[in-house]
Amino acid sequence: MMPIPLQREHGVKVLCHRADAAVLDGSAPRFRLGLKGNPLERALGAFENAFPARLRVDRALDHGDTVAGLAVHLLPGHTEGSVFFLHESTGCLLTGDTLLTARPPLTLFGAVMPAYDAFSMDTRSAHDALDAFHAQGWRYEHVLAGHGSPMVGDARRRVIAGLERERRRS
Repeated sequence: MMPIPLQREHGVKVLCHRADAAVLDGSAPRFRLGLKGNPLERALGAFENAFPARLRVDRALDHGDTVAGLAVHLLPGHTEGSVFFLHESTGCLLTGDTLLTARPPLTLFGAVMPAYDAFSMDTRSAHDALDAFHAQGWRYEHVLAGHGSPMVGDARRRVIAGLERERRRS
């Protein structure tokens, strides 16, 4: 997990939702990946199960908090504490692993994808949370996802259309 060396070597502060903070610091049990998917996905899941990330969380966040102008939106599913960060004045949405702009596991090919089943706690909850977020009318123009290229311009429409394509595929 990238925050570990950044935190240790450069003093970067780690902020995450309260539900994930307890898992990352080791005070709550970690969800074990179910080793679903193709052989590569199962191998990656087994590695993550064997070597879970542990780090010090500097600040635990809650739904509705604001940090440096970013509104925290809880969207559980990938993990219990998965969040979006929305910067309303610029229309930028940071989505972590709840919404991807590339197809896992190697993310070489662009696509709008919800939390990926092989690496998520509860994909049904993640899909429901995405639907609820959009139903609430939150506006954004750009997406910076945890995996995949930035989506610049008209992102909300493209995301909703991409999620609908994924529903039809499954």
